[in-house]
Amino acid sequence: MKANRLIKLAAAAVLLLVLFIAAYFSLSNSDVNLSITLPERGSSFEASSDEFSGNISNNEPDKYEHLESTELTRENVKSVISTLYRCPSYTMKADVRRMLNGEERFSKVIHTVSGGRSKTEITSGDLTEHILCRDGLLYRWTDGDTVANMYTQGSFDSDDAAQIPTYETVLSVEDEYITDASFKELGDSMYVFVEYKIQEFNYTECYYLSTDNGLLMAAETYDGDELIYSMKVTEVTPTPPEESVFTYPTGE
Repeated sequence: MKANRLIKLAAAAVLLLVLFIAAYFSLSNSDVNLSITLPERGSSFEASSDEFSGNISNNEPDKYEHLESTELTRENVKSVISTLYRCPSYTMKADVRRMLNGEERFSKVIHTVSGGRSKTEITSGDLTEHILCRDGLLYRWTDGDTVANMYTQGSFDSDDAAQIPTYETVLSVEDEYITDASFKELGDSMYVFVEYKIQEFNYTECYYLSTDNGLLMAAETYDGDELIYSMKVTEVTPTPPEESVFTYPTGE
């Protein structure tokens, strides 16, 4: 029963992250829920999206040397994934496509993590939403806003802010639902590919995990034969960002 609940939660994490965020914000009235005045646009607190190195190496070339002699199977893929180490500081860009109520939606994500803090920018059409998590508080605003909403962070973490799944989801899946696993080499990098079924929803999840930096680099969700969610990381910089990225929305 516990495993089934975990599987259901995994599906919800992939398909309903946007709804989760909306519910989090709408139900936060019992917590800290304040508004703060924003400085003018162009202040130093805004994260730059113009320059990314594109480097996906974590500068530890021998970290996953043991994987070269490992035969990846459905039976051992979770053990292999559990050895992956997610780099503690990074900036990533991702393209996300999802189907919601029969409507196709696209968004671009810039997600920066370092020292227990995260800054996320999600652009859908002409609208860019900013989410800053630090010091137990969450700040949320969109371009053009003159105030930012502030909430207690609670269990809402940086992965939730980015609205993309993580490889930890796979570790909660029962072995019998894993249908495929292999190493895939794309360009100069090696990935752990894993596919698993969510029987209750007739969903198939496909993940590509980087052995260079421990990050989930691509994900797909199929409802039968229909692709209803896809995420692809386009650039990663696995180094500490400028401190100005995590400046409070007030510019302080």
